[in-house]
Amino acid sequence: RHNTHPATETHAALSLLPHHQEVMSCGKVACGICCGVSVVAIALILFFFWPRNVEGCINTDDLAVTRWNLTASAFTVAMTIPARVKNENYFPIDFDTIEVTAKYNDVAVAQGTKNDFTADSRGDSDLTVNLEPVSTSNSVASSVFADCVDFIW
Repeated sequence: RHNTHPATETHAALSLLPHHQEVMSCGKVACGICCGVSVVAIALILFFFWPRNVEGCINTDDLAVTRWNLTASAFTVAMTIPARVKNENYFPIDFDTIEVTAKYNDVAVAQGTKNDFTADSRGDSDLTVNLEPVSTSNSVASSVFADCVDFIW
């Protein structure tokens, strides 16, 4: 059996305490760094990949009526519509189908479809949609005729 003095045992136990605190302090720093890096990484991922609005607009100045016909019982119109899609996202967006409907007094008079369109990332993408006539009711022809007569006179 080894005889030690109680004061020596206390001193030996206390000398271990500061070393233990240094290890704990290093662990806290490492944990803080990992948490900080994780928060910054999540923030960057959200900034670049969080979906933003995609806007579309029609350039009415370049709208072209390719053919039309107005009789007492029918109105038909075909047109080419230039449009622009503004994509603020940091990634391109693919559209399978874009459908456009031209209406007169809330009645569809022409429809068109653009398939397989990609809106470029962080910019504007132009497209053209060709609209073909759809069958209309007699009331549309009457409305167009009345509006045209009122416009002429």
